[in-house]
Amino acid sequence: MLFAIQDIINHSRDVRLQCGQTIPKLHHKRQWEENESYLREKAQEFAVDQTKESLQNYAHAILLAANFLKANSDHTKSRLKFLSQHLEELHKQAVTLLPQASLELPSEINELELSEKKRQLEEIKTNFKNKLNDLAYITLDDEQPTAATIAFLNSPEFLALKNYKAKVLDKDKRDHHFFGMNFKVKKKHQGLAVLIEAFENQKTLDGINNVMKTFYNTKNDSKSLYDFLNKAQGFFTWVVQDFFFWLFEAKTTTVGLIDSLDGVLQALNDSDEETELAVFSNINPT
Repeated sequence: MLFAIQDIINHSRDVRLQCGQTIPKLHHKRQWEENESYLREKAQEFAVDQTKESLQNYAHAILLAANFLKANSDHTKSRLKFLSQHLEELHKQAVTLLPQASLELPSEINELELSEKKRQLEEIKTNFKNKLNDLAYITLDDEQPTAATIAFLNSPEFLALKNYKAKVLDKDKRDHHFFGMNFKVKKKHQGLAVLIEAFENQKTLDGINNVMKTFYNTKNDSKSLYDFLNKAQGFFTWVVQDFFFWLFEAKTTTVGLIDSLDGVLQALNDSDEETELAVFSNINPT
């Protein structure tokens, strides 16, 4: 069996709560190997002493490991399978030890679908980075970011984009099924992370402009980061995109935030040009 990372988190948390025991507050370890080792240790302890307390510790260890993978976007198939096997065993034991608890094992995910989604996202990332490299503005590693670049990265609009990724996309648990079809756009937060990282790697306004230009120039292109981020996640946006496209161009919240950020960039470009003109005028007075 293979379960989605969020389902592993939710179900292990449910089992832990149903046990009703008091356990110390623990945070996941810094390395996967440490979380894996801790989980194996608690699984072995439960095998020897099958009590509610040891079951709760086992569930908590699964939860910690799953939270680590989610926080680090590191849920590879092998690690996901490892946690899924433990979750299946946890559920089986919980049904026996907690007969009064209402627990339902999550639905499995399709491995072929998971691989295809991952492949598509990797193609989108590669395509965006290749196009960005074609417009690359070369800077030295020890070069400091310009004042305009810092202003862009510290702008409320850029911080709002990062905040939307962290507080909405990273935690989106919605499963969008309408009219028997699945409209969920998976891994959207990872696609946005590529764009945010590209902006943060720049040290000049020219570099920022190249990233923004590359993003918009891929619109309606195959394997496009723009179109990937503009896929509807909510029902209303989906309806507008599919049925009212002839009235106006519907955009997702993600692309709307990027549009606002582009407005900030244009204002910085205008300000930068005015500064250059002022410097030029001082050097060459009429």
